[in-house]
Amino acid sequence: LGGSVYSLNDIAHGVLRGNQKPYGVHRRLFHRHDPRVKSAVVVWDARIHFALVSGRRSCPSLLVFSPQHIEAQLDACTRDYCARHVVVTPPMLGKTNSKTQVLLPAVFEHYREDFTGPGTGGDVLRWVLGYLPPLKAKVLKAALEDGSFIVKTVPLDWSLNKKHRTPPPMSPNGSSPIKRV
Repeated sequence: LGGSVYSLNDIAHGVLRGNQKPYGVHRRLFHRHDPRVKSAVVVWDARIHFALVSGRRSCPSLLVFSPQHIEAQLDACTRDYCARHVVVTPPMLGKTNSKTQVLLPAVFEHYREDFTGPGTGGDVLRWVLGYLPPLKAKVLKAALEDGSFIVKTVPLDWSLNKKHRTPPPMSPNGSSPIKRV
């Protein structure tokens, strides 16, 4: 791009996240004299986490984005991810001291600063609330209002998001029909 070389990590964290540190890395990807730093967005959008696909089970679905519909598409993929991966369990009826339990994918912990911008009061749950399906949102909103909730972080599932396929049948002579070069 523009005569510079970018890895997928450079694009995700250097460009789309405004040159923020990736999880587990102690420095920014582009140093201040790196010409690629000019390609970093100034104000990044936390919804980008739900548009980037790395092929692991706990990552978002693969989508094609268009400039004309990017806002709606980012909202849709964020809503889809939160609907599938954020679990909100209401308190048990009749049980004293029962609290709403919220299971958040580790992406919200790893990149907490991305989700605690203006309007959230520094609270990831307030950010998530805006992307949950109505029933989950209603339960979470009530829990936030009365302060009766427990949050647990669910580790990311790093296994590959692939369908397991049966190998092709062997030919009668015992060799595979796939030609190896």
